[in-house]
Amino acid sequence: MSRARFSRGARAPSTTGPARRARYDERVGISGQIAEPELGVVAILNFVGAGQALVFACALLGVRRGGSRANRILAALLVVIAVMLVWNVLLHTRYLLWVPHLAQLHVPLQLLIGPLVWLHARALLQRDRAFAIRDLLHAVPAVACTLYLTPFYLQDAAEKQDYLRAALDGYPLEWRVRTAIVLALGGVYIVALGSLPGLLPRRDTRDLADPDRFWARVWAGAFAVILVAGATRYFLDYGVRSNLVVPLLLSALVNAAVFLRLRAAPVAMSVPEALPLAKKYERSTLTADRAERYLERLIVLMETERCYMVGDLSLSSLADRLAISPHHLSQLLNERIGKSFNDFVNSYRVDEARRRLVDPKDSQFSILAIAESAGFTSKSAFNAAFKKHTGMTPSEWRKLPAGERKRER
Repeated sequence: MSRARFSRGARAPSTTGPARRARYDERVGISGQIAEPELGVVAILNFVGAGQALVFACALLGVRRGGSRANRILAALLVVIAVMLVWNVLLHTRYLLWVPHLAQLHVPLQLLIGPLVWLHARALLQRDRAFAIRDLLHAVPAVACTLYLTPFYLQDAAEKQDYLRAALDGYPLEWRVRTAIVLALGGVYIVALGSLPGLLPRRDTRDLADPDRFWARVWAGAFAVILVAGATRYFLDYGVRSNLVVPLLLSALVNAAVFLRLRAAPVAMSVPEALPLAKKYERSTLTADRAERYLERLIVLMETERCYMVGDLSLSSLADRLAISPHHLSQLLNERIGKSFNDFVNSYRVDEARRRLVDPKDSQFSILAIAESAGFTSKSAFNAAFKKHTGMTPSEWRKLPAGERKRER
């Protein structure tokens, strides 16, 4: 038998296991033309990556930090990646011939990666923005692809096996066109990511300490790297021999990033609501004298060092600055000031923004730039806090005559 009869990159059938080979030939419907399935190291690594992606997807649904909406979108992205990894392994190892009805089921999912990365980044940067019906338009390419492939999905197993055998010998033109569309759509979403407010660094804002903004940039960067790798493979070595390289890179980058994010995020826990303060702090060691000293230090810290301008300021980090426990700081805010941590910090941020919005020296800055310099990490969060504390929007405040602003204070 000549080597011309074998698929590209395939090894000859094993002569040491004729019974096994016969069972394989019987199952795939042809004798001797396609090498027997075989798992290699790269294939196994892709399987491991798919398993990790599914585990991380489940873990993300139990993470509170960063917003449940952003985590749900990221979990969906990980499921899509896991399905694609498994499918590519099945094709590369030729096990797909055993289950031909799985052929091309992953194709519409390829068109969801860009939209899911973009939606996740937007959810991180605009945490108060709700999901809108028009966001479903991002799924239109995937739905259109599904409709286009429906006639293929309805074919019988023998027809799909013939199709796959031809694909193993050389990718068809249809696959090249499809991959080009996926890469072009990915480029569109790279541009869309760059246009998201707050994603790109800005000189006039203090955004480097914002963890959500950092992670939005991580996903955008990883997506760009994977897109470049996919385009490189498309032009240099587009075939079954290299079809596990980009998925392996995708798995490594995404799983590493998710692992690091999960390490920094606390698991969600149910917290009793509206506990009476006396009962809530009945075991506290915070005495009245210590509370008074802590309160003085807190006011000095907020008014002189203006630590509220740090975008990722948290209860724990503020407590560290005061050299007290987070529990005591929470008790201090609730009992002595009557505010939650967020309301307390936002009150200072709103006051800072109110001053700068009407300061002639800051008239060249946009409302968003002033909001970010005051410590807010999204325009929607700033608008909500500003209206809660002042009863009007930032734009309305900026347009008020000076005399009316004095009365509003």
